[in-house]
Amino acid sequence: MRRSRSIELLASLLLLMGVAPFVEIHTTYGVIVPILTLAVLLAAVRVVTAENRYRIIAYVLASLYGIISLIRAATQQEIWQILAAPLFIAFSFFCVSVILRRIVTAREVDSEMIFASVSAYLLIAITWAVSYNLIYMLSPGSFSAADGSAELSINHFIYFSLTTITTLGYGDITPVSVPVGIWSTLEAATGVFYMAILVARLVSVYRS
Repeated sequence: MRRSRSIELLASLLLLMGVAPFVEIHTTYGVIVPILTLAVLLAAVRVVTAENRYRIIAYVLASLYGIISLIRAATQQEIWQILAAPLFIAFSFFCVSVILRRIVTAREVDSEMIFASVSAYLLIAITWAVSYNLIYMLSPGSFSAADGSAELSINHFIYFSLTTITTLGYGDITPVSVPVGIWSTLEAATGVFYMAILVARLVSVYRS
């Protein structure tokens, strides 16, 4: 990975997660979240396309998601959001797989490797959040909120995803159906194994 690309991805992810909850309630600033999401998309493309063999896949997935997102923003129809979600999930998991491959094959521990590791972790969490939101749109009764919220948004699911992947689990948002419960448990298991394997790999590379 070329220098600075991973830190750009990490910065865009942190900015999206930090800003989105505060602008959600202000419709005037509704365009900010799509812009920040686009920034994450572009930063991820820059990271992935550092190697030529991944460019076609990255460009195709990112372009399709970008086109559908623009249509969704123009029409405000939920169907386009439902169609965009699987593309974002596919693109994100593709990016994570590329980043992890580079981490596993790295010969030294440097700042780029650290930034890439954290970026992949946060990207996994956001991707799972998008999947939860997609499930909720298709089946509104699949999640329950302790405060009785009638409608959950993507920010609720980012929060739920972060507490799940870190195994913090406050329990204020819970999956209702068994399939969704298993899916969220898989995220928790992924978070545990990710940290265990990552730490082991970093220590191994550092010692060598």
